[in-house]
Amino acid sequence: MASTFDEIDDTLTAVARAVRRASAEQLGPHGIAMHQVRALRTIERLGGRPRIADLAERMRIAPRSATEVVDHLVEKGLATRSPNPDDRRSVVIEMTDAGHALLAEVGAVRREVAREFYGVLDADERAELLRLLRKVAP
Repeated sequence: MASTFDEIDDTLTAVARAVRRASAEQLGPHGIAMHQVRALRTIERLGGRPRIADLAERMRIAPRSATEVVDHLVEKGLATRSPNPDDRRSVVIEMTDAGHALLAEVGAVRREVAREFYGVLDADERAELLRLLRKVAP
């Protein structure tokens, strides 16, 4: 018999997969993957012109992986990279106008997906779910 911990883990994993799958389907026409959206959102939250190392740390990924994500964003015209004026050994990232515009479009898509999944909960239940998830989130 499964423990409550197993049920929580299985259910949370199933919800996360379903949300990711629905998000990926909705994002398909925009030509961007979820990890790239996450990188753009992180760059925006960091503000200014963050270093790739800052992006990697905030996203909890290896610097090499962050470099690959930034490479794709630059290829798509969503971000630029330039030498760090404070440290020539590193580069800084900046979102382009196209990156900001895409992030706004994608935000609307993600909110639509979220409404689809979490709309079965009333406002108090959504607030409680968020409170509980924040409590266990790393």
